[in-house]
Amino acid sequence: MNKMPPAAPAYVLVAYPISKGFREKLGRITGPGAVYLLLGDLRSKGIRGMVAFLRSMGKNSALYIPLEDKQSEGLLPLLLVVAAFSSLREVFVLRPDVPPEAIGTGRTISAVLGVAANSLLGVAALLRCWCSVSWLGMRSRMPLALPRDVHEILYVNANLWFGVRAGGSVGHVAGVVNALADAGYGVDLASANTQAMLRESVRQALLKGPKTFGSPQELNLLRYNFLVLKQLKRLATARRYRFLYQRMSVMNYVGVVLSRYWHVPMVLEYNGSEIWIAKNWGRSLRFSNIGLAIEDVCLRHAHRVVVVSRVLADELVERGIERDRIVCYPNGVDPAHYGPELVPPEEVVELRKRYGIPTDATTIAFVGTFGQWHGAPVLAAAIKQLVDGDRKWLEENQIRFAMIGDGAKMKEVRELIGSPEYSPWLVFTGLVPQPDTVKYLAAADILVSPHVANTDGSRFFGSPTKLFEYMAMAKGIVASDLDQIGEVLSSGIRIWEGVGRKAVGRTSATAVLTRPGDIGDLIAGMKLLVEQPDLRRRLGLNARAELLRRYTWRHHVACILEALGEETSEESANACIAEHAR
Repeated sequence: MNKMPPAAPAYVLVAYPISKGFREKLGRITGPGAVYLLLGDLRSKGIRGMVAFLRSMGKNSALYIPLEDKQSEGLLPLLLVVAAFSSLREVFVLRPDVPPEAIGTGRTISAVLGVAANSLLGVAALLRCWCSVSWLGMRSRMPLALPRDVHEILYVNANLWFGVRAGGSVGHVAGVVNALADAGYGVDLASANTQAMLRESVRQALLKGPKTFGSPQELNLLRYNFLVLKQLKRLATARRYRFLYQRMSVMNYVGVVLSRYWHVPMVLEYNGSEIWIAKNWGRSLRFSNIGLAIEDVCLRHAHRVVVVSRVLADELVERGIERDRIVCYPNGVDPAHYGPELVPPEEVVELRKRYGIPTDATTIAFVGTFGQWHGAPVLAAAIKQLVDGDRKWLEENQIRFAMIGDGAKMKEVRELIGSPEYSPWLVFTGLVPQPDTVKYLAAADILVSPHVANTDGSRFFGSPTKLFEYMAMAKGIVASDLDQIGEVLSSGIRIWEGVGRKAVGRTSATAVLTRPGDIGDLIAGMKLLVEQPDLRRRLGLNARAELLRRYTWRHHVACILEALGEETSEESANACIAEHAR
């Protein structure tokens, strides 16, 4: 039975950041001032801390649980269990384009029982996975043999993600899949989410997750192995595959099982250890031992392991992976989706108008999912320093800053620059769907990539897709001189060397580089490009030319195909050789 919710104040419980459009719809229901609670933030408090916080919210507010897509329905019982610990009397579920659904006591009790039952199923999956992974760990990798009469590829993205509409992973998956399709292969993409920005020829298969999630979360990931295997074995009854491509997913080894079951080669995309990422950029895994064992099994059985940086390649060698199985090439961009010519000038004017940005303002933008490594708080600190101490410069140059996206570090950013005194200079757009980011980049004059070093002292192993999207837009870039970022922009102007004022004479530079985490460098770099528009235009054109020469997804995929013994163009082969020689 539906019931109209009470007036604000309200709380909104979410498992992941939601899109700007859905958030605006929620705002019309919850009223202004709704407090968003991210499930991950609550979990980080520990059980006692989380319960204490939930009990402190008072009884006169309502709690809303938004579900933006059907795939996230399995999370509802778990979210209802969390809501049951709160002191709030009314709980509502919000879905797109339907009235709020009031949740009664019976529904909550059913959710508690469902979570308990599925937690037991997760324990059973844990034991089953240990047996399977132990068996695979004792088996040798199959010989590499491509079936020459087959031209179909299965791409498996077995991450149990929901609501992922923006970020590097979205662009990466679409980029690789599209480049494989452009190379003449028929491609099936199996994923938990509907993937945006795909060629029409790509066939999508939506993988279903558990109907109800258990606790802890990692047990759901282990259960997902068997759910995915069942679905993909059915998919393969209709066709054969030349090879299998799997994006490495936490706690998932379906690629190994399917490769052996179908007797086809497996290409594994390795973007870093999920165990390390969880420990350093999120929350340590409770079952990290089996997570590491699954990573080792995937690496052991993969016929080729694709990495996007030499740091990752070196890490794999240290883990015992032979170099001749490693394919190393940076991330890239699809010029069909990113380029200054793709956004008409009138759309740029309209977008600026929507956010109250004057047409003649100089706009400095950051786009991202506000992860640990993105350095968004460094940019926020620079904005704060400029507004607090150099408003005259901001006014004279009509500066506006745009923070595009949402994620883990947004809370820290808002603590720095979220108060009203900064709003005349600053726009927060919220999470923008990946296909729309090209419009936001086109509406900016300067793009900032303030990535920071790893907190544990290890080398930065990333290859930010953000960087290549920036380069494709032919805009002035200010970026951290951090491992691969500095290598890709190696001809850039290093602002700390004091050459800024003479830089306009440089004809080959592609960006302005700063020392990672250095707020003074970042401010100096932004000021340089604001005050020298001719320079930023020249840097932008140089960056785009360099990108088209060697950093498209076509170059990236050609290197993978060459490593498998497939035919590639001479141009792509030369780019691959040149990258390996760097």
